[in-house]
Amino acid sequence: MILMLRVFVLHELIGGVRRLKHLKRVRALLLPLLLRHADHPSDLYSGRVNMILREANVADVDELIGLHRRAWLAAYNEDISREQFREVFSGNSSATVWVALHGGELVGFCECEAKGPHEVRSLEVAMLYVDPDRTGEGIGSLLLQRAIGDAPAYVWTRPGGSQRFYEKHGFGADGEDATFAGMPVLRLVR
Repeated sequence: MILMLRVFVLHELIGGVRRLKHLKRVRALLLPLLLRHADHPSDLYSGRVNMILREANVADVDELIGLHRRAWLAAYNEDISREQFREVFSGNSSATVWVALHGGELVGFCECEAKGPHEVRSLEVAMLYVDPDRTGEGIGSLLLQRAIGDAPAYVWTRPGGSQRFYEKHGFGADGEDATFAGMPVLRLVR
């Protein structure tokens, strides 16, 4: 009961400060506290909408491919392969995919994979994509928190906006770089 009251109070507090000029800063400070006290994924609150976060399953493959294609094309202007997602659900991968749903519609996903001791960190954020029409709403932050929490992890990302997103969540460049799909990428760790 006390935990539910805390979630309600935080929910109302976030809703009340929505009109404030610095909503993003306030939300960024309160969101981790809200995430720690949520009883159920449907309790998670992101700005103006409630998000349901759950682990993806094979029934989500077609929607995941569609969202990934839209987000990928918006970011990189290049198409992707359907096989990438089929592999995740084939049982041959150590990846877990979390999806964010709003009104039953897939609005984002995050794929993380256990890598083991041979990597710089044992957990990799392999993909994190949000519907291009929904960026800036905190969906990526919710997904990252649900997928890896505060665990040490690494991610390969392009310099720029996505790099700043991960830096906001405690990641930093470790000096490693590479090329992925013809684009320069940096490795960020935390």
